[in-house]
Parts: sequence; C-alpha cells; structure tokens
Amino acid sequence: MYLANLADLQDAGVSHNQNIRKKVLLSPNTIDHLVYLSHAVFPPGETAETHHHQDMTEIFYISSGSAQVTVDGKNFECPTGSCIAIEPHEQHRLSNTSNDDLVILYLGLHA
Repeated sequence: MYLANLADLQDAGVSHNQNIRKKVLLSPNTIDHLVYLSHAVFPPGETAETHHHQDMTEIFYISSGSAQVTVDGKNFECPTGSCIAIEPHEQHRLSNTSNDDLVILYLGLHA
C-alpha cells in the first residue's frame, strides 16, 4: 500500500519545460509496470514541446482548463474532462492555449 497527498509533495519542472510544474504521486518501482503518476500545472501559454517515448504509453486526464494536444501532426482540442492516450513512438505536444491554468493528471506505463 502506498498513500500520497498533493499537499505533501514538492513540485518540480517537467523535463520538456521548467515553467510547467509537476508533483509526482507515484514514481518508478512504486507499482509494477508504472513509470509515474503525476499532477501538472501549465500556466497560460505554456507548452510541453513535441517529443515521443520509445517504450512508454502516456495517458493524460484534463482535470481543469483546456489543452491543445498534437499527436503526429494532428491537433485535438481537449476541454476539462478529456482523457487521451499516447502510444509509444507517437510524436506529441501539449499546449495551454487558454488564459487559465491547465491542470492535468498524467501517467506513464511501460509498453
């Protein structure tokens, strides 16, 4: 059993943009097959630039705000409540194009 609370966790910048802040709820070795479970806040106008993962599926849940998610060159508008799964090797980018914070919960799973 493992228990974490956002209020108790330190934040850090995401590797793709240090202005986007995350808190890691579950990290590697906490649960088999899980790379991480994190909570992130994108200030208005911030973007996690285009990248891909060789051996990881990423799942994003938009808990507040709205995002533009680009996957392999195709744009998707993702309002609050949206969930999107990104498979290994898919080029993807997340942007906050609104005037409010974009808050996401995201997890990585070993492929």
